[in-house]
Amino acid sequence: MGLPSTITRQLACIVIAFCNLTVVLAAGLVAAGEESGATHDEKHTRLEHSPTLGAKPPKGAVVLFDGKSLDAWRHWDLDDELFWQTDNGELVANEGNIVTHRQFTDYKLHVEFLIPAVKTVKPQQRKSGVFLHGKYYEIQIADSFGDNVSHASCGGVYFRLAPLQRASLPAGKWQTFDITFHAPRLNNQRRVSHPARLTLLHNGITVHDNARIPEEGVIRDPEFAKPAGIVLEDQDFPVRFRNIWVVDLATSERLPK
Repeated sequence: MGLPSTITRQLACIVIAFCNLTVVLAAGLVAAGEESGATHDEKHTRLEHSPTLGAKPPKGAVVLFDGKSLDAWRHWDLDDELFWQTDNGELVANEGNIVTHRQFTDYKLHVEFLIPAVKTVKPQQRKSGVFLHGKYYEIQIADSFGDNVSHASCGGVYFRLAPLQRASLPAGKWQTFDITFHAPRLNNQRRVSHPARLTLLHNGITVHDNARIPEEGVIRDPEFAKPAGIVLEDQDFPVRFRNIWVVDLATSERLPK
């Protein structure tokens, strides 16, 4: 025995209305997603090269790599050995991290890098990094073009901060980091009174904007509060670097709020 025709018509209307509502909601979500990400995605899509490629060091800057000399660097673990090589005016990662002889507290750093598009190596294995304040804060260099952002994306602070937006170029293109870094300060109880602060422009796009990098508890490491070197990381992949320079900011400069 079937349902009365009146009830059947009512049920059909309910189903149709529900389907229409579902379509409207889905369309709205898609539109909202496109609108909220439009600025970032369009800027990322339009980006063909970094506007700061080839930036010249300003007066007073310390040139860390000019395409020729490795005198500013030493091996992270070995005193006398340095396995990184220069090739066509570029510094090629090889056999261990390298660190600057000179130590810094607050500074502005310009780095240009290229992730080779090696088809035999998976994208997630094409990586390197720039450590700020010695070993403490690693800025990722990774082949993450088109990926959703995370702390492991290019420009992310590893295990700490994801970039605000995507800014990577494809592997095989030169990219830039323009970094402003303020080191953390400790109080008399060896707790952080001023956390490290980071502003990072990746290919001219702001991916960290005066971001605070928090530390919890008592800092036991006696090296934490001291000036430290800048480190380039070797991850068993020949990432290339060029035009590296740093402006050492006066330690008396007012700390960012």
